[in-house]
Amino acid sequence: MGVQDRDWYRDELRRKENLYYNPKIFRRPRVAAADSRRSSRWFRRLGLLVLLLVILAVFVGMWRSHDQATRRQREADEQQRRAQLQAVERERLVRLEQAARLERLQEEEARRQRVRAAQQEAASAAAAAAADEGRRRSQLWERFYRPDPTCERSASVECANAFIRARRRFEELYPTHSRRPGGA
Repeated sequence: MGVQDRDWYRDELRRKENLYYNPKIFRRPRVAAADSRRSSRWFRRLGLLVLLLVILAVFVGMWRSHDQATRRQREADEQQRRAQLQAVERERLVRLEQAARLERLQEEEARRQRVRAAQQEAASAAAAAAADEGRRRSQLWERFYRPDPTCERSASVECANAFIRARRRFEELYPTHSRRPGGA
């Protein structure tokens, strides 16, 4: 090995020594290290506190959102229940109204039938009374009017006049129901 090689080898070693990590070079004075540890602990604690606050804020936000969703769901359920109750009540009122309408119609129909029956009964009674009155009047007329034996064979004006006078006299003595004063 020559001088040149030796110089080169020595320079190489120094250079390598300078490249290696020397912990003493990077050490700070003890006072500065203690302050650095305290400040780094403080930053860690502050970071943890901020992290906890963020987690708490997220939790509270999620809790409130869940609470609002639950409240909205309860309100929707309550509204749906009210709508169902209203629908049931409307249906009940409609059924009651239909039943009342049907009952009124039935009562009206029964009343009409009673009126018709009464009218028919009154008409038949009136017809029977009219027929009875007609028979009675014809019997009374036969007893009241006895034509002359001469008028039975001939139809003269004098016989017709006698018949008319007798009929008028009969009507005066035995008026019909319609001609009676105050009668129907």
